[in-house]
Amino acid sequence: MPMTKRLDGFNIFASAGSLFVSRRHDEDPIARQLRQIGLDRTDAHHVMIAIQNGCDALVTSDQATILKYRRAVEAQFAIRLMRPSEFVQRFTRPAGR
Repeated sequence: MPMTKRLDGFNIFASAGSLFVSRRHDEDPIARQLRQIGLDRTDAHHVMIAIQNGCDALVTSDQATILKYRRAVEAQFAIRLMRPSEFVQRFTRPAGR
């Protein structure tokens, strides 16, 4: 069977009770664009995964490194970056409706 893809490296994320292994995301065009906007490597990965999975929004309280770039990210990608309070305000219906 011919090889169609090449694995140049991989990322490992481990925390208590979980392990996530993925291809090197710094090679991904979306991650590169997000890095050019100003997101650091880890945050670019989080936002890239949300974009690739078709998420309408990414909810975060990370004002210093993700929300700081929300206008630039939202201008280039079909995703909303929102604080939890913004998400709740926008998507919670009043009682009785």
